[in-house]
Amino acid sequence: MGCKKCKRGEILYLLGFAMMVIAFNQLTIGCIEVEARSSYILFGAGFLIMALGAYLKSNR
Repeated sequence: MGCKKCKRGEILYLLGFAMMVIAFNQLTIGCIEVEARSSYILFGAGFLIMALGAYLKSNR
């Protein structure tokens, strides 16, 4: 993890994972009152950001 690209990839990966966890909690527990559609959008966005972070981490 010495290069800048790897650090950016790691940060994006963790951000995407956090967004997916928040969306999953909204869908299952419902502690934050939002529509189900917005939770699915957040879940999808988290997945895409996580995939981008994984790509940046692997592409040196």
